[in-house]
Amino acid sequence: MLIKLLSTQIPAFWDTIKFCCKEADMVKPENYQAYFNELLHSLLSDKAQCLVRLDEDRTIIALFITRIAGDKITGKKFIHVQTGYSFKPVQDDVWAGEFVDVVKMAKAIGCHKIILSTSNPNVIKITEKLRMTEALRTYEYIIGGN
Repeated sequence: MLIKLLSTQIPAFWDTIKFCCKEADMVKPENYQAYFNELLHSLLSDKAQCLVRLDEDRTIIALFITRIAGDKITGKKFIHVQTGYSFKPVQDDVWAGEFVDVVKMAKAIGCHKIILSTSNPNVIKITEKLRMTEALRTYEYIIGGN
């Protein structure tokens, strides 16, 4: 079961949030300051949400960052799963149960879909098991080697 941290709880968990995002998100170290400043601002102002899974000792064992966004053409809202990190291997039924939690959250706030972007092969396998479908692929070409 996922628990949403309140914005007032974010400072107490900030080091854990930063660790998970460094491990899961594809952000270069030279961009950490800008990335984490924006993320902290978004979490404190409820523009982003932090969801956690706890073990029996109430220790965080998984963390997700989500954002609610809107399609600029259709005007429909969706949830974007920005970050997903687990400290331990997770069984498929646990992922499935947590996905149900996210779907319930999405429905409750009027979202019509859930999206995520990843290049992690393990996450891709999980999305397929959850019956998510590929919507697009993103490619990049670095100009000048930067």
